[in-house]
Amino acid sequence: MADPEADDVAEAEQLLAGAAEGAVQLPALTAAELLVLCGTGQVVADERETRWWDGLGRQGQQNLSTAVLGFLAERELIRPADGEPPAAAGERLAPMSPALAVIVAARRNPAVVAVGTREDGSTNGTPWMYGMARTGEPVQAVVAEYVSTKMTELGPAHRFTLMSAELAGRFLARWATEAPVRRGGHGLRLLRRARLRIIDFYRCRGGEQRDPDPDRVTVTASGGQHMVTRRRPGTGPGPPAACDLEALSALLTGMIREGQNS
Repeated sequence: MADPEADDVAEAEQLLAGAAEGAVQLPALTAAELLVLCGTGQVVADERETRWWDGLGRQGQQNLSTAVLGFLAERELIRPADGEPPAAAGERLAPMSPALAVIVAARRNPAVVAVGTREDGSTNGTPWMYGMARTGEPVQAVVAEYVSTKMTELGPAHRFTLMSAELAGRFLARWATEAPVRRGGHGLRLLRRARLRIIDFYRCRGGEQRDPDPDRVTVTASGGQHMVTRRRPGTGPGPPAACDLEALSALLTGMIREGQNS
């Protein structure tokens, strides 16, 4: 008989190998599923979802948790023993599939979290990146998260991709520099006005932030020119510098790799 744990280890290694070569799609999860799996005490949590969860009250949370665990078991993302409930109150969850375990580990104990913010302060639909690393080592892989703006009975859907630090850096750079567009009578039209975007990096250790003050990169783009400013924790902003897409990608990749679980 095959050892299921050995199969899980092999699958996890395949996921990481796929991320090293490019990107691997992970299961999509609702806000309710993530809150049941990860709790509300995460390093960086979505305040809207936390408020929604708190508003359910204890009984509402218990009822929804029971339903959510059943859904996860049906999707074979958790694997309760035959005849056993997915998890009893106060007990550990049933074993997770490797793909789900990667998401939960990234959200509960990341080495670094990068959060994109628009110039109006909104993080809705912006990229969130969770860097994963062994203790004292550079980031090995990144779980990228995109949150849908559409609300369901279980909260908004979250889509996840496992990727390398290099690909994550390129993705963040493209998001920060992409030209804003406006829909009109003649289709899409590029807007040439200057536009600002922010990427905050939170260094983490043991599921907590090392410093509540983020390492912040501000990108102001107008046409093909990108001006980049970095403000390290506890300091003022550095001087702005002109940066092309390749240089910005390298900067952001390096900042992702700086996060360590030491």
